[in-house]
Amino acid sequence: MSLFAGLRHSRHVPRLVALLIVCCWAAAPASAQDVTEVTLKGAFLFNFVRFATWPADALPSSPTLSACVVGDRAVGEAFTKVVTGRPLDGRTVVVSIVEPGLALPICQVLYMSGLARAQVAQIIAANRDTAVLTVSDLDGFAAMGGIVEVFVDTGKMKFRINPNSAKRSRVQISSRLMVLAELVQDGRRPAEPAGGAARGFTPARPSKSLFRFAVQDSDWASDALPWERQ
Repeated sequence: MSLFAGLRHSRHVPRLVALLIVCCWAAAPASAQDVTEVTLKGAFLFNFVRFATWPADALPSSPTLSACVVGDRAVGEAFTKVVTGRPLDGRTVVVSIVEPGLALPICQVLYMSGLARAQVAQIIAANRDTAVLTVSDLDGFAAMGGIVEVFVDTGKMKFRINPNSAKRSRVQISSRLMVLAELVQDGRRPAEPAGGAARGFTPARPSKSLFRFAVQDSDWASDALPWERQ
């Protein structure tokens, strides 16, 4: 049995990973054979947005959804590529890449990376009761009051969700996403990393064969793609 055939039948590969793999390939076919952590982060962000719902009074009158990326231009550009030409619920996702320290525009999605813990805490506090989907790769982000925290465990990209933070923000997270997450309560987080800054991803790079498998195996792809938001 090949490695990827084994992956197909493994109980330890969540459907979201399959969905993200197909999403990455479809969004950037020219670079699908050289996928990096940046591309995967962009795909994760797309699916976090896809499986979230904002209250009507928090959305702009124009058919857009504003996303801000702070501290990681590469992820912002990758996210832009993923969302280009892919409206969600009739809204075009507009990505703004913001340099750390500058004032944030109004946004419904806020991704932070590479910022000091104190700075992240201030941003979380400022958006505590607003309808903003906050996401970061800072260790302990969800327990600090952020909504979604992405991290790597034993070479696998995973994520945590703080359901209380989501409830405060009035951003509804699909149950299809919640069941794949590690749920975190306020004040409970992993040990703080040295220096208090966000750590980047260090997953193994997906191989070329993985992307060929994702698009050539119609049974596996069809099993992943119909996973609709509820």
